[in-house]
Amino acid sequence: MRGAILGIYASLAVIGTAEAKALQPAPELTGERLYIAQIIDKESARDDRLRPARLGRAIEVIDIDHDGVPDYLVDYNKVINTHWCGDGGCNFELWHGIKGGHPVRVWNEIVREYSIAQRGGETVFDFDFHGSNCGTFGSSACPASFAWDGKAGRLVERPTPQGETTVRLIDPIPLTRADVPENIMAASRDASAKCKAGDADDKASLPASIPDIDGDGLRDWSLTVEVCDKLGQSDLKQILFATAGSAHHPIVAASGMFYRVSIATTPASVAVVNQTDTCGGYSVDGKPCTQTSMYWNSVTKKLAIAGH
Repeated sequence: MRGAILGIYASLAVIGTAEAKALQPAPELTGERLYIAQIIDKESARDDRLRPARLGRAIEVIDIDHDGVPDYLVDYNKVINTHWCGDGGCNFELWHGIKGGHPVRVWNEIVREYSIAQRGGETVFDFDFHGSNCGTFGSSACPASFAWDGKAGRLVERPTPQGETTVRLIDPIPLTRADVPENIMAASRDASAKCKAGDADDKASLPASIPDIDGDGLRDWSLTVEVCDKLGQSDLKQILFATAGSAHHPIVAASGMFYRVSIATTPASVAVVNQTDTCGGYSVDGKPCTQTSMYWNSVTKKLAIAGH
């Protein structure tokens, strides 16, 4: 009993030390680290917990593309007691350094855990996301890996350390981006308007850039939307868009189901996820859902189920 009590006191002492350390002045911010901190400060509605004076320990220098120009990561987990952390993890940002200019934010997502490795001559970020990003529950593991692609000018999907090639349809920057084609944004707005008309919550997501699925060498897009009816009931569906030769006017390649995209092949392979009440995210102890392979039909310019 005495040992247990001492253990509790020891735990409290550690917590107290961590909080006291967080309240101490953080390392001084200068140069581009200060520039990033000032932007975060403006975006945080003057939240004292994200003032530049507190962000010194959260902004680190890194080189994500081995070009000698400093890049930066922002780990919000190192800013104690912020509301930027929750069950899904903490905000994590990456800023790509620009020679002769200010760095540009290229990743802004919530992650539970991350590690940085060198594989294949690249700096690879191995993330674990909230389980819902994998169609399961929050406590389930949801790994995904990303590395910088200079040609694409963005972080792109890589196999995980375990060799998993399934792409999580997660965009590194969940913001309205200038490079999202207008017809895709229109589809998102249309789904949102229908949900509002049905008195349902507005949960239409922003588009996510995905690997090339039609073989034209251009990245394609996915959109997960909430389909609402007049009774306020709703369901989720995915729409896959393929550039099919035009990055400015992608066309619907498949819709109405959930899809698995894998970078095991080039172009990426696609399969329909056959969701039921006993698989995927519908049941805590559910088994993995079966999948049906699809292929790109160059005549119809759509994804078709193999064998049909």
